[in-house]
Amino acid sequence: MSLHCVFRNLPFFSHAAFPAILQQPVSLFDLPPGSKAVFSVRATNARSYRWLHDGKMLHNSDRYLGAQTAALQILGVRETDEGRYLCIVWNELSLQTDEAILTVCKYNYALS
Repeated sequence: MSLHCVFRNLPFFSHAAFPAILQQPVSLFDLPPGSKAVFSVRATNARSYRWLHDGKMLHNSDRYLGAQTAALQILGVRETDEGRYLCIVWNELSLQTDEAILTVCKYNYALS
């Protein structure tokens, strides 16, 4: 009996596939303060999603929406929101990660 046959006969492996991120989140540079930032991924075989900001797990709040979905929204962007946003996509077999960067415009340019 080959190794392939052993795994093929197990119910756990017969329907499961590794997750894959097909569309990475896009970095956002010089966003105006107060605007909305949206990071999204598109993945196959994903069972769960989780977003982190600079290594800290995000939770849904009045400013953060979709912390456990494929699309994270940040309302009323502030300078403290700058940094790296990591999306973890996983299922029972494996996980995949990808990240994007957010920077906030620090200067108010007046057009004359």
